[in-house]
Amino acid sequence: MSTKKISMRTVASYFRNKPPRFFFAILWVVFVYQIIMSGFEPNPYALEMIDAPEPHSYDIELVVILVVAMLFHLSFLVTIDV
Repeated sequence: MSTKKISMRTVASYFRNKPPRFFFAILWVVFVYQIIMSGFEPNPYALEMIDAPEPHSYDIELVVILVVAMLFHLSFLVTIDV
């Protein structure tokens, strides 16, 4: 098994062959950035539940949105590469 050195020319040709790959790569970077930056924001769920009686219901809206977006993105990447 040989390993090739990845150069900018190789990466550019990968995206030039099928232009939607570049769009989905940028979209992936945006989603990863949003997930990372959301870790630095205060948790609105925790602030909301400070005075609420037990048991607390968990708001899963953001989690579902992120999972659906990642699955949608993954399905398009697989479709493009097939």
